[in-house]
Amino acid sequence: MKRRFVFFCNDGFSGPWETLMLLRLREMVQVLESLDVEVMQVRLSEVTEDPAGMLRKIRAAKPDAMLSANFNYLLLALVDLPELLNQGIPLICLWDDPLWAVTTFFEPKPNGWGGSREAVFGNSLFARFRARRQCARYAKSSEQDANSSGVPAPPPWFGELMRHPNLKHIAWDSGQVAMLHGLGIVDAARVRWHPVATYKAFLDAGAKASSMPAKADVSFVGNIYLKLLEDDPRYQEAKSRSLIENICATKANQLHKSTWDLLATAIQDQQLDFAAFFDLYRLMSASAINSLARLSVLGGIKQPVSLFGLFADPASRELLSRYPNLKFAGEAHHFDELPGVYAGSKINVCVSNGLIHEGTPSKFIDCVASGGFALCDRKKDLQRLFGAGAQQIMYDNVDELNEKIDYFLTRPTERQEISAWMYDCVRQRCSLKSLFETAIECVDEPGAQPEANRAA
Repeated sequence: MKRRFVFFCNDGFSGPWETLMLLRLREMVQVLESLDVEVMQVRLSEVTEDPAGMLRKIRAAKPDAMLSANFNYLLLALVDLPELLNQGIPLICLWDDPLWAVTTFFEPKPNGWGGSREAVFGNSLFARFRARRQCARYAKSSEQDANSSGVPAPPPWFGELMRHPNLKHIAWDSGQVAMLHGLGIVDAARVRWHPVATYKAFLDAGAKASSMPAKADVSFVGNIYLKLLEDDPRYQEAKSRSLIENICATKANQLHKSTWDLLATAIQDQQLDFAAFFDLYRLMSASAINSLARLSVLGGIKQPVSLFGLFADPASRELLSRYPNLKFAGEAHHFDELPGVYAGSKINVCVSNGLIHEGTPSKFIDCVASGGFALCDRKKDLQRLFGAGAQQIMYDNVDELNEKIDYFLTRPTERQEISAWMYDCVRQRCSLKSLFETAIECVDEPGAQPEANRAA
């Protein structure tokens, strides 16, 4: 049955992240079309330029569903077109970190829309979006109570948005789902879990990875934001710097713990409102954990480690001299070169992004899809995806990591066997085709949530 989807996408592809999203976007559209979906691409700039006109076009198209490359872009579309919520059309939300996304758009920030909270609009959900679109300041309730974890309760409209009946949630991180459920923002039973999807370039490389010669013993692919962190005023202030470093030290020794839980524990005696808490959470999860905790683990590896990437904060490369075993090995094009990096490393070390709670890290999945062998910090969703066998490649601290590196470096046959069965699993369950088949199920069976797919 032919379906029609509206696909919201960004068109400001100037920085490295947005350029990467453009590469992914093209393949997403191609896969949807291969599933007999007619795709109506809508640029966010088109929405902003003429919201009323775009609303008329969307209504005239009579789409079966609306979605975007990630939840952030869908939120940006709703900023200008909140009326889409009440058109009776499913909005498919492909999560990254939805609470991060919502607060990024709507919470006042020092370098954003100002800190004044004078009431300029009403308190309805539509009014919140219109306030974001039309004014730099917006109304925000000051009545906030801490929940049992000590985290300030979010403004009520967060839950109103996330629980809207037309939103269909697909999450790749069951820990995020549990956290949002605990805050009363979503009903976990309404969220489908699907492991993070990989892309054709990686899967194609994995199909011929056995012929790839080894170029490095131990590699790490990812970003480190040490220079950005050290330049941040919150890190330069002694009290907050101590808090940040203590949390990162705990994380490095107990990698299974989420940034969210570590921060909530660290500030439980402080009186932070929701905006202040999330301002700190964004710093911790985006740069602090991805710098200090990652470097603590990578710097503690006994073997030399080749680092690929670091494009998001190039100035951090010079700071790697503090870690004698780490060597910057260059950037690698995401689709043209990165699969070869993964397949050409005897052991890839994955130290998950600080935003991940229990989810399947994308770099680990991309590595496995490329036919590479990887060790990853312990995540429940990895065992959910791969089964009990995933335990042999997971670690919780640098001591355990060093033990597994020593073990697997001298066992190439065992590495290849593990890579082979993990590749088969990723090929079947982590493709864009599988992800969008799940999205189509959300449209065709809006009330059905198979027990096996439930996120919690």
